[in-house]
Amino acid sequence: MSLNYFNALQMYKKNGASSYLKSLTSEERRELRKLIREQDSSGNNRAIKHTMAQHMKDVASQNADKDRTRAARIARAEEAVDGCDPYQTSQALEEAYKIRRGANGYLTVAALDLQLDWHIKNGKNGSGLEIPKAKSGAKGRGDRESRYRHLQAAISKYEAAGNLAVEAEHAGAETGVESSQEEIIDVDVEGQDDSEDEFYSR
Repeated sequence: MSLNYFNALQMYKKNGASSYLKSLTSEERRELRKLIREQDSSGNNRAIKHTMAQHMKDVASQNADKDRTRAARIARAEEAVDGCDPYQTSQALEEAYKIRRGANGYLTVAALDLQLDWHIKNGKNGSGLEIPKAKSGAKGRGDRESRYRHLQAAISKYEAAGNLAVEAEHAGAETGVESSQEEIIDVDVEGQDDSEDEFYSR
């Protein structure tokens, strides 16, 4: 069932066309059919269908263009995040934040957003730390100072996670050394299982 047919059927029911047609005389029905044939032969209905089909085609093309533009924008943003050189320590961030406006290396809002986006994608920002999205309204990242504080928290969490990983690796290495020593001791003890006669006969 086409959309036009469905709409016509709904209007037919809503307007009570069935009751109206039953009330017409045979002559009135003949004139009505004649009028409908003239309208159909004029080609207006075909023109309307063609216009609607072309409009739907244009809308689909526009939506496809929007999707391609959005995908390209997302790809550029991802590329920028992947190419970001994040601050590894809170001290490095603090020193960079002290650079005055206009000087080389000044941390702009865009630069802070890029650093925050990097931590959202790659950083160890768990344990309750949530970094707002860049476009999240009034409750988002706030001004430049607010972004700086968000980045401080992210880097601190990143540092803490890195230190825990190093400590765990170090503890694992020490455990391995202790196990090796225990094996060596066991071997030495087994080698001393000589009897007293064998000892003095050497």
